[in-house]
Formats: sequence, structure tokens, C-alpha cells
Amino acid sequence: MANTYTNMTRGTSTNKPNSAWTADQVASYMFEKIEQKQFYILCPDNAVTNHTDYKRMTWNLHDITEGRSALSRWREETVDDFEQYMKESLAQQQHSMQVGSMQ
Repeated sequence: MANTYTNMTRGTSTNKPNSAWTADQVASYMFEKIEQKQFYILCPDNAVTNHTDYKRMTWNLHDITEGRSALSRWREETVDDFEQYMKESLAQQQHSMQVGSMQ
């Protein structure tokens, strides 16, 4: 998920990473979502798509509901399963986009 670049979070870095949002970007996004009456606000970043973030979160929730070890997507015994899950999710998203563009 998002990382935000501010004077407080930059550490010794003098340049904002390309993937980070500024505090102003985060605040603007948050106020937009509040106006839309959204309770959960998942702020994107420039590193991955929202779709990728959502699928990662879904996998993490399944760690709980399926009794897997926490953060299983990084564990040796489940990393291949996670990679397959992400490939299938991306294929489903691309298919949905193609079907939507034909209508």
C-alpha cells in the first residue's frame, strides 16, 4: 500500500521515491473519498495498481480465514501459490476489461 513522503518520513533520503505520494496528494485523495461517503480509504501509490493492492489484501485476509501463517505470500511454502493466485487475478482482470470494452 501507499507510502507517503514527508520531511518526517524521508529519513536520510533527499529525493522523493517515485512510488511515494506527497502528503498533499494523500490529503486530497482522502477528502475526495470522504465526500463520496466512503468509510474505508485505501490510498494508492505509484508502485502498483489498486487491483494488485486489493488482491494482496484479499490474500492476507485468507491467511486468517484459511488458517495459513501470517504474511504467507512471503513464506517459502506458499510463495508459489501466491504467485499463481496473482497471475490468475491479473488474467481475470484483463478478461473483464476486454469484455467490458466490447460492450
